[in-house]
Amino acid sequence: MPPAMNAPSPVDATLTALRSSPADPEDGRCVRVPAELGTFFGRPLKLRLDTRPPEPGRGCLSTLALWVVGRLPTPEPPPPSAADLDLARFVLTRLSDLLPQAERALFERLAGEDADGHAPPAEWVEPEIWICRSLQTVTGRPQLWSLLTGESGEYELSYDINFDGAELRDVGATG
Repeated sequence: MPPAMNAPSPVDATLTALRSSPADPEDGRCVRVPAELGTFFGRPLKLRLDTRPPEPGRGCLSTLALWVVGRLPTPEPPPPSAADLDLARFVLTRLSDLLPQAERALFERLAGEDADGHAPPAEWVEPEIWICRSLQTVTGRPQLWSLLTGESGEYELSYDINFDGAELRDVGATG
């Protein structure tokens, strides 16, 4: 009988899937995060890695906006770098500590907006971990990443729970 092969850890399997996933010019690479690594308010997570560099002479957000409206050609995303994958590994291995922080921060934000103080509705979009190389480049902060969620449909309102490494920075809202 052949020796048993050790299955890769959920983190390693997720990173392997991320490296081999096709690169969408508008959204980067995206994979599902195994539920055993964590969920956000009970919802499964995705991991999105956007490796596009910022447009020279423009900030990250204006570059992203110009790509979205089609005023700049959307470049083919480069492959993930070692730094991209290191940050993804950092986040994935700490989700059990980071997700409760993110849930509390969003809960507090919703309560502060006179919401009913409950978890995000089930119909909200699937939450995703977003690592954006151009944002890291423009800000000079290589450990930046966000947890994104919001209303489904036309994204009437979305929330960005922003981290620098393991430090929760803020909760932003757009819509």
